Amino acid sequence: YVGGDDEEETYSGYAGKKGYVGKGYAGDDDEEETYSGYAGKKGYSGTYAGKKGGYSGALGGKKGYTNDPIDNRDDEVDEDDEVYSGKKGYSYGGKKGGGTPIRDDDCEICGIGHKNRPESLTLQYVAQGQESYYQDEEKSTCEGRDYPLSTTVISDYGRVYQLNDGDIFTIEPEDGFDARTIFTFPDFDDYECEFHTSCSQPLVAGDQHGPFLILPDNDGDCSPPPPPSGECVICDKANKIRPRSLTMRYHVNGENSKHQDSSKASCRAGSYPDDTTLVAAGQTFEELGDGDIFTLYPEDDDRFEANTEFTFVGAGISCTIHTSCSVPLVVGDQIGPFEIMAGNDCELQQTPEFTFPPTRPPTPPPTPAPITTPTLPPS
Repeated sequence: YVGGDDEEETYSGYAGKKGYVGKGYAGDDDEEETYSGYAGKKGYSGTYAGKKGGYSGALGGKKGYTNDPIDNRDDEVDEDDEVYSGKKGYSYGGKKGGGTPIRDDDCEICGIGHKNRPESLTLQYVAQGQESYYQDEEKSTCEGRDYPLSTTVISDYGRVYQLNDGDIFTIEPEDGFDARTIFTFPDFDDYECEFHTSCSQPLVAGDQHGPFLILPDNDGDCSPPPPPSGECVICDKANKIRPRSLTMRYHVNGENSKHQDSSKASCRAGSYPDDTTLVAAGQTFEELGDGDIFTLYPEDDDRFEANTEFTFVGAGISCTIHTSCSVPLVVGDQIGPFEIMAGNDCELQQTPEFTFPPTRPPTPPPTPAPITTPTLPPS
């Protein structure tokens, strides 16, 4: 073992069974707490000793997967950093100490295995907030709630942002990111929230902290994916501005969406009624037939709900499509009987012979002014 110094804390490093080396433990010290880190069975090394000697990492990971709090870190560990060891194959633990895999469309900017803090973060302000998928509620306090469509936001780095729903902005602190980045909303009851930016908790492009969606950065490893060839994306995770209208073509032969699976869109492949009455978002489209084009507008607040329901009157069926932009809305995609044709910056590529109008309550004719016969003075 490695010996120590009479004036300093001593460390010893015992080898584990079958010749595998352990990381060692702190020796006795009258003034400091001591820790043990014995090597585990079958050569799994332990730091602060997990069960069966092979469960390493603060707060315990899975069998034999190590996690050093200062791996790949060029600066000090923050006081409030907590390091979780992840499940097999994942670089870090998720909420409640369990491993959270990176979702297919997301990209890890930094985390346990890559702890160099970014120089900047590109964010999109999204008025419909969400709780973070990767950071627990103690580290990301920005809530999943509705935020103002237009507001002032102040960061704790001294920058003031005037933001509208969908605006994109970049945070680039002169002296680098702190362990926590705090935002204040002075015109929203001085609401304040924060998320962790020290990389002891994952920073992931595609994760949303309250109203702040982290976007891919052209200067980092998480570059935005190229747009699909020949397709116009109305909105998606990288651009969560909900459309103010959707123009669609109705087909009696439904198809499954290429972008919205059955967990997001219940409008699926199958036969749909012809010359039907369709109700959606408070609008009614009568005698809607195969090939008819119609434009749907949001019912309230000039924005679609997360799910838009379509009801076929008299047919006893209804289905939904996802309109919050957490999954893409793409021109040319057919979601059940509805082929997406236009919305946001994706303009209608052809002039239809006839655009099917919705039926709205009739406007009563104006009441004619009463006719009066003037009274002539007596002659």
